[in-house]
Amino acid sequence: MSLTKKALTPHSNAEKYRVLIEINADPLVIINTEGLIIDTNEAVVHLTGIEHGQLINSALSEYFTEPEKISKVLQTVLLNGSVNNIPLELICRESTTEVHLSGLASKDEDGNPTEAVIVLRDTTTQKTVEEQTAHLGAIVTSSNDAIISKGLDGVIKVWNKSAEKIFGYSAAEAISQPISIIIPPDKINEENTIIQKIEQGEYIEQYETLRKRKDGEIINVSISVSPIKDASGKIKGISEVAREITEQKRFEKELIEARRNAERDKKLAEEAVEAKQAFLSNMSHEIRTPLNAIIGFTKVVLKTKLDEKQKEYLDAIKVSGDALIVLINDILDLAKFEAGKMTFEQIPFKLYDSISSMLHLFETKLMQKNVALVKNYDSNIPDVLVGDPVRLHQIILNLVSNAIKFTSKGQITVSVK
Repeated sequence: MSLTKKALTPHSNAEKYRVLIEINADPLVIINTEGLIIDTNEAVVHLTGIEHGQLINSALSEYFTEPEKISKVLQTVLLNGSVNNIPLELICRESTTEVHLSGLASKDEDGNPTEAVIVLRDTTTQKTVEEQTAHLGAIVTSSNDAIISKGLDGVIKVWNKSAEKIFGYSAAEAISQPISIIIPPDKINEENTIIQKIEQGEYIEQYETLRKRKDGEIINVSISVSPIKDASGKIKGISEVAREITEQKRFEKELIEARRNAERDKKLAEEAVEAKQAFLSNMSHEIRTPLNAIIGFTKVVLKTKLDEKQKEYLDAIKVSGDALIVLINDILDLAKFEAGKMTFEQIPFKLYDSISSMLHLFETKLMQKNVALVKNYDSNIPDVLVGDPVRLHQIILNLVSNAIKFTSKGQITVSVK
């Protein structure tokens, strides 16, 4: 508030100032010629944090960090009639704040001062508001998102740099234009619905829709919309924060397509594995049937009277047949493993007999290489165990076959503990 040097009438008093005091937004204090406070408005109470009753009849100079300076200022007001915008530091209940002091004196008929109205403009709060406004402006300017403000009539009022970049219109081109310049025709009804919701005080966060650039390109955007309210809470406008998500939507589409292709490829691979497994199963069955017949007849013939040469040949046939059976089982197991269908039996079997029969298959090879086979079996092992004897046979065959292959002299020991 700026005060002129025109003196107040001699008939003015504190009561006559009341209306002026209370309607003024700035803190107002009325002092007498001794510098004592005789009245204040609520703005002073709010600024200082000191109750109205405590302020009355106290010296105004007590509330400043430089009492001598404020005393001289008040004397100047009373003697000269007025002062304007004197910077001072006011002491509040919990801190200090910068104020600009202006004053206007009231004089009697003889020209003697009687009272003075003192205005204390809070420059600290003003600076804070200005700083916050500047900070907010910097955020709006530097944001990567388009920040748009429009009236309830849809006319654009604020258009930041990112809005220029995303939609192609400069601020000069967009401001004062209807928001429909960036809305595709088929989305106008959607926009009207949003405005209705905002007028009811709703907030809309990150809804995805389409917008139109200046060059006509349709882009994907994610928009958050909120009402702009005045000090009384009345909705005066609408703010929008828009982010372009065209690349994100394209990536999501490609990801969905890649997932669909992967699922298709997986299904084809599973079908191929199943076909392979079916083929191997049929093939192994077709091979094992005659092979089992050969091995079976070989065992029958071995029980007849034979000379040493015939027995040697038949033993070789049996061993080779047993090896082929193992090989076929391995191929079938590989197919099952690839298909994720490998299973293990849980059946009772005699471990000692299983190992003995397996080791018997290697007797001929051991004799040919002149390598001894030593078998150590722990007598504490139960006669019958539960497990998969076929898998155990395969393990023993592989281990002992490798041992014979890489042992040229000495002995091979098989220990079971």
